[in-house]
Amino acid sequence: MASTRYDRRMANSPLYRTPVLCLWCALATTAPACPSAHGTPPARIEGDSRRQFTNQELSHPCKTTKLKQTAHVSRATKTSKLAPSYEALTNQFEPVTINVLVVYTKAALQDFKETNETNTDAALQRLKDAVEAARKQANDTFSANKLALIVKTGMPEQIAFKESESVDASLESIAADKETAKLRKAHQADVVAFIQSGGDWAGLANGARRDLNDEESAEQALFVIQDNCIAKSFHCFTHELSHVLGAAHEESWVSTHEGDYRGWKDICRGWAWIGSDRVTYGDIMDYSAADNREFILSDPNSTNHGAASGTANANNAACVREEGRHVARYHEFLK
Repeated sequence: MASTRYDRRMANSPLYRTPVLCLWCALATTAPACPSAHGTPPARIEGDSRRQFTNQELSHPCKTTKLKQTAHVSRATKTSKLAPSYEALTNQFEPVTINVLVVYTKAALQDFKETNETNTDAALQRLKDAVEAARKQANDTFSANKLALIVKTGMPEQIAFKESESVDASLESIAADKETAKLRKAHQADVVAFIQSGGDWAGLANGARRDLNDEESAEQALFVIQDNCIAKSFHCFTHELSHVLGAAHEESWVSTHEGDYRGWKDICRGWAWIGSDRVTYGDIMDYSAADNREFILSDPNSTNHGAASGTANANNAACVREEGRHVARYHEFLK
């Protein structure tokens, strides 16, 4: 697997790979400090604690990265296995299933143990419960937007993979992990979710692209989340999976953070709105109202708390509705 396939996020160009840094130091429940040159991680998220971020915190990511150029491969130049055509798929409203293989490490499992437990039986059940809660949250989100997408996870699988303190490095390495690839093919999974213990960021995903052929698109359908953010706090599973399906952050964030994932078309944007109760709410991808997210994707055709939850230029629901039907067939393209 060529290393150039792992380019750090995207500068609105098909020449860049699109890992998406979604949750960083601002997720700490106390004022965060960015990692040092040695990679000191931010404070871990505890429970369901939420707080209002300051504008300063939300305008400065903790990490700057360089973008690396990779080869441009267009679907138009390679034979696609999709039949009927991709465009025809987007016009169908039959529910489709996205199978997500969930893998985790021994260290992640240990994080679910209580102090006095002598084995991991109860810890494994807690991990399974967290994954099941996350699956339901994702399905609730997609159902609220009437996307006709159903997420299934199956039994989480423990792997011998050694996670990195750098979640970015874990994302790159898990894609090349032979054990994970074997499990993915056995489970016919469309997407891989890797749960790790600790790390410098709470979540990272490869955002959907349209400049890769089907096999390459399937290969990059991966995301990494910390074990304490699966279905709690900022609900990393649903957020990161939505990136894999093409959703992006709000325009004010994307336009001011060079290299941030821009979605596969311009309307793939998060949104925040003021409800009739005069409270500000955000969709599951929005940072400006990150402490008060709803389990929905931005959609100008839906109302939430008495107000439209999107605009013509902020419609993550449309992006995920279309791309999701393609992702649901990724298992067909596994090597």
